[in-house]
Amino acid sequence: MSQNNLILPKKLKPRMSWSDFYKLLKTSWSVQTRAFFENSTLHGVRYIAESQRPFFDKFIWFVFVSAGLITSTIIIISLWEKFQTNPTITGLDTDFHNWDVPFPAITVCQQKPGNETLIDEFIEEHFGDFNEKDQLKKLLELLTELSYDNIKEVKKFRKYESAFTEKSIRNLVFPLMNKCEDVFEECDWKAKPYNCCEGFFPVFTESGFCYSFNSRHYEKKCPWCDDQLPPFEMHYITETDLKWSLAFTIKDTDTEMPIYILNSDEIAGIDLKPQHIWDFRMKSISFSVKQTYTTEDARQLSVKQRHCVFPNERKLEVDHIYTYTACTRQCRMDSAMKICKCIPYFYPINGTTSRYRYCEVRELECISNNLERIISVEKCDCQLGCFNTVYEVEKLNNNNGERIKTMEAEFMSWPMIRYKREVLFGWVDLLENNSSKTKHEDSRYYQISVRNTVFKLMNMNINVKFIYIKYNVNVLSTLSINMCVISYNDLFYIQIKLILSINTYNIQSQNCITNFINFFYQFKRV
Repeated sequence: MSQNNLILPKKLKPRMSWSDFYKLLKTSWSVQTRAFFENSTLHGVRYIAESQRPFFDKFIWFVFVSAGLITSTIIIISLWEKFQTNPTITGLDTDFHNWDVPFPAITVCQQKPGNETLIDEFIEEHFGDFNEKDQLKKLLELLTELSYDNIKEVKKFRKYESAFTEKSIRNLVFPLMNKCEDVFEECDWKAKPYNCCEGFFPVFTESGFCYSFNSRHYEKKCPWCDDQLPPFEMHYITETDLKWSLAFTIKDTDTEMPIYILNSDEIAGIDLKPQHIWDFRMKSISFSVKQTYTTEDARQLSVKQRHCVFPNERKLEVDHIYTYTACTRQCRMDSAMKICKCIPYFYPINGTTSRYRYCEVRELECISNNLERIISVEKCDCQLGCFNTVYEVEKLNNNNGERIKTMEAEFMSWPMIRYKREVLFGWVDLLENNSSKTKHEDSRYYQISVRNTVFKLMNMNINVKFIYIKYNVNVLSTLSINMCVISYNDLFYIQIKLILSINTYNIQSQNCITNFINFFYQFKRV
């Protein structure tokens, strides 16, 4: 075999043992740590790594650096906690001009909304040969009054449930309800005669069947209506109106009537209590409005931080605008669907493709058996809306103890204030408080010296923030100064911090007005 054909074995690399790898890693970390300490710009850190420095000095510097690190960590944690728990503030809005004020939704609910004549006619037509018509009538009356308050009573009529072949309870009871003409006699809107049935529309709620004025929620079709009800149109009041009120007269005064005064986007339900239960002895309700809105800057915060949800921030199936009551309604509907595979008929179903289905009469027993689980909203994660309006009753005027059929709901006074929720401690504030080193490097400190001076500077082209003032200074704006007025007779110094870069600062002297005696000023780096 020739020498050219010899195959030499490959040179094998020696394998590193775990102990050697650990020693190498330990040496590397030691060298890198020492290099970091020696070249670090953090004050005091490099003294810890100097080999020539005595141990006592190193220990003292280590204690100081550790104390500073611990203190900084505590401050950062406290700032983070403040940012997470209390980043907003709510106060009065001082720039509020209201010319057209929305009138609230006035919702009137009958405790017995079923029309007795129509119920009797229905039983005679469909159950003429039935022996227990009185029990069927009680069941039908209960279905017309159905709410979470009385839904458990359905179990008493278990043996009569099969008598109704109509699967949709809503289609069964809606034609049996009192018409608008059967409820209202006459109305006045802003002290002028008004057709009640052009403003009061039927609505199913968790509290029962009601009629609502100026509410966005109502039935667009009704069995006794020839055409669809008109689309929602907001009713407003103006300061020049004769009265800021709605008055209505009721025909039947046999049972008490809960009256809700709500925002037009809200709907009566178990989350909201009626402002008044009318026993026909009060003739008017005077209310006030408290409106809270949230600035757009608050969108930088999470819902958990600001404790509110913007109208278009969460998509709901029951409504295209987010409100607290819409969120809780959908939560209860989801719970009912999960437990019983259906929902009570007083909830709205939007569209034919909705995943919700109305319960049949026999399925209502499942709702009543699991009522506490269904109505609980503890796990729903529902927050108030960022635009929230609340109406509070300020005064009830009685009719000297005599019964009266007319009720007037009116503003106590013209709304003049509202509340604003804005960011008090946002991301910028958090970064500024946690990055003092960056702020120090990007800042320029200057000193102004003035003697026996009366002068005005207008249209300053730089943003300034006062750090220390030895004497009183009248400053019209501290963040972005458009005009600064200073007046003194003695020598004084003002140390200011220029937020923007001062490499090319510019004071538009042509727009400045200067009036001085022995005036001079100079900028000098501190």
